[in-house]
Order: sequence, then structure tokens, then C-alpha cells
Amino acid sequence: MKYSILSALFLPFIIITLMACKKTTPAPDYPELMGSWSGSTSQSQVMKFYVENIGGTLYLTSLKFSIFFDTGGQQSIERYNTEGLTPVSDRYFKYALGTGIYGQAYIEGTFNLNSMTVTGTFRCYNPANPNDLTSGTFVGSK
Repeated sequence: MKYSILSALFLPFIIITLMACKKTTPAPDYPELMGSWSGSTSQSQVMKFYVENIGGTLYLTSLKFSIFFDTGGQQSIERYNTEGLTPVSDRYFKYALGTGIYGQAYIEGTFNLNSMTVTGTFRCYNPANPNDLTSGTFVGSK
């Protein structure tokens, strides 16, 4: 009986202490952007990426693009990093793919909260022919 009274008094203290120690991740701006996005490119190819909250900042953590080149050939760009590939800042992201003789290669996009779509552009060099730069657009939704 002595232990049950002591337990009844001590148990709420333990629960409150544990709840106060629980780590929480800060909420990012635009949490509705978190999740999987997919669509197609202007080359009628599939594009996909995933947006996650990392420490209160939204990041692209994975992406997949298939790209055709004017001189022939195709490249599949697939990246994944749990710590984030590139941040999403005020609904905009730009993922750098390197620089070649015609400037920077990248995938960039902007999210539209009203329509829950993402639109953007890409520029990519052909790994087999560094003089072959292709570019295009993409559109996707959640």
C-alpha cells in the first residue's frame, strides 16, 4: 500500500519529465511541400523527386530525371542523400550538376502552393560528348 501511494505521486512526474525531454523537429516553411512529386519533362520523360524536413528546412533528398541529347544517347540522373541534396528556399530550389564549356548544368524549380504543382528547367551535358548541352522544362505535382 505504501508503494502504490508513492507510485501514484511519482508516476505523473516521470511522464511530464519524459514529455519535456522529447526532441521535436522544427516545422519548416510550407510543410505542404513535403512528400513525393512526379511529372514529366518537355522530352516526355519521367521526373521524380522527394522533399523532406531536415531541421526545420525543406530539402530535396532524392531526384530522378531521364534526359535525351541532340547527338544521341540518354542519361539517367538519380541522386539520393538523407542529409539533403539542395534546400528549398521560399518554394524555389536549384540543384547544380556541374559546369561545362557552355556554363552551369542544373535542375531548378519553383513550387506553386495554389495548384500544388512544380515547374522548372534543366540543363545537362552529355557525358559522352561534352559539347552536347541539352535543356528543357518539367512540370509535376504531388
